[in-house]
Amino acid sequence: MGKGVSVHIGLNVVDPGKYGGWNGQLAGCINDANAMEAVASQLGYAAADKLIDGEATAANVIEALEMAASQVEAGDTLLVTYSGHGGQVRDLNKDESSGPRPDRKDETWVLFDRMVLDDELNVVWTSLPPGARVIVVSDSCHSGSVTREIGDVVRTMPADKNEAHVKANRALYQEIAASVSKDAASAVPAARVVLVSGCQDDEVSYDGKKNGAFTEALLKTWNKGKFKGTITELHQKTTGRLTRQHPNLFVIGGPDPTFDTAPALRIGA
Repeated sequence: MGKGVSVHIGLNVVDPGKYGGWNGQLAGCINDANAMEAVASQLGYAAADKLIDGEATAANVIEALEMAASQVEAGDTLLVTYSGHGGQVRDLNKDESSGPRPDRKDETWVLFDRMVLDDELNVVWTSLPPGARVIVVSDSCHSGSVTREIGDVVRTMPADKNEAHVKANRALYQEIAASVSKDAASAVPAARVVLVSGCQDDEVSYDGKKNGAFTEALLKTWNKGKFKGTITELHQKTTGRLTRQHPNLFVIGGPDPTFDTAPALRIGA
């Protein structure tokens, strides 16, 4: 059996100095990261890193993912969990202009100091060898392709703040987009990559008093490890617990029938 490596990211706040005075206050994201780390530990994953609030800068997260990916070989599993705000940036390298639902936007994780584009994450996934497995659990808004709710508190960067932040940092995001070619951003990983996310790209995910609505539903479905179904069944049963958001299951990469039909989240299945 292969080994498992995990990285867990959770942000209840971001740096208001980087986001025009907006601190993105949430309640359940650190709890989500801790809960998913506990699930990973129960399953035998070695925790490569856990990045919380101010630790979760773009540079630190990318470095942690690259370091974790470098430890993964064929037959190994990389588990990455993210809990925080999601955002969007206008697609600058044109990799989002095709496909069944082209929205011409890059989906992002809103990290402490800047947003990380899905293009940047794809570069990490494509660095993994054939036969490796990647599971990404993302509890954030606009996360389709990355219970107890507090009213309408959502895990999305407000549209006006998103627009103002991108406008104020246009040169930065243009530089990031230029550093990731269209071919690299749209490359299909050789590894099997499965994303289970809190909602569709055009939806929002809700925060909660203890956990995010999606993470809470997933944990209830997981039932302390008693759940033995596939990743598809985990997604379906978690979705059935929610009404205001529709979790997505997005699979790319090389074929891996054993992984697809094995019990969800397990190492080297």
